[in-house]
Amino acid sequence: MIGPLLRRVWLETRWLLAGCCLLMCFFFWLRVWLVSRLDSGRFQQILELLPSNIRSMVKVDFSFVVTHTGRLSIGFEEPMVLLVLSIWCISRGSDVVSGELSRGTMEMMLAQPVSRRRAFLVPVLYALAGVTLLALASQIGTWLGIATIIANEAYYPSFRIPLLGLSFPIPFAKPVETQIPMWQLVDWRAFWPGSVNLFCLGVTLLGVATIFSAYDRFRWRAIGGVTITLILLSVLKVVAMSHPALGFLGWLTFFSAFEPALFISQTSSLPGATWGWYFYGPGEVLVWTHWVYNAILLAIGLGLLWQALRVFERRDLPAPL
Repeated sequence: MIGPLLRRVWLETRWLLAGCCLLMCFFFWLRVWLVSRLDSGRFQQILELLPSNIRSMVKVDFSFVVTHTGRLSIGFEEPMVLLVLSIWCISRGSDVVSGELSRGTMEMMLAQPVSRRRAFLVPVLYALAGVTLLALASQIGTWLGIATIIANEAYYPSFRIPLLGLSFPIPFAKPVETQIPMWQLVDWRAFWPGSVNLFCLGVTLLGVATIFSAYDRFRWRAIGGVTITLILLSVLKVVAMSHPALGFLGWLTFFSAFEPALFISQTSSLPGATWGWYFYGPGEVLVWTHWVYNAILLAIGLGLLWQALRVFERRDLPAPL
């Protein structure tokens, strides 16, 4: 019965999955194009105009943000990326149990020679495959942009002191405009920590949506509950970042483990952060790597999926209305 169940889920969601993947890929390609339009010097001038309280909310060092790699890494935290990922996870997670009950098809499906566990795991595994494709789409879109787009860069003329071997830019001179392919400025392989962190967040979002679906019989109510929950958790992260005295609130939301730009910065500048669980930063301070945060997100997401399976196997199923 796995084949018919999988085919049914595929026919119901193939256009949604294709649309989300194409939109995710296009957005990251567009992000590369937008970064290529503004040279690093002018972008640094814009950042210097930001108030100090806003700059303190950014965990990534500003010397990394002004680079092309840093500006592209911020794309993983854009609202559009989180929106596309949330649309897929909430739509599929809420449909696993409450969606079938709302349509009145759960009783018909379980009347066939299929167990409750199999009826639950097939759509969940399909949803996880969709999360994997969305994470890959972010990497593919970035690679396509870097391979096809040419960046505009401006350099100020400088004068050189022959005896000292020093050169100084002339700020009042007209900058020299030049065009450089993005693949000469950015290595697309540097963004894989962001894609992995995006995948782990998707697993958590899917777990939250599925646990609401397992406890409820109406899909609209499950969607409303998970949406309100995610909004509150997002607000907690913003409040925790806005003031140091409220930093403890970050422990109450799993969004604190989603920092793709920070992880890309760590793996790009510190080789010890690439594969280890920790490294020592400035001042010999112990810093956890992205693998710890990804493990936290996976543990939360898989734990919620396991609890949702237990609830579904034990709960009474209401008759279709």
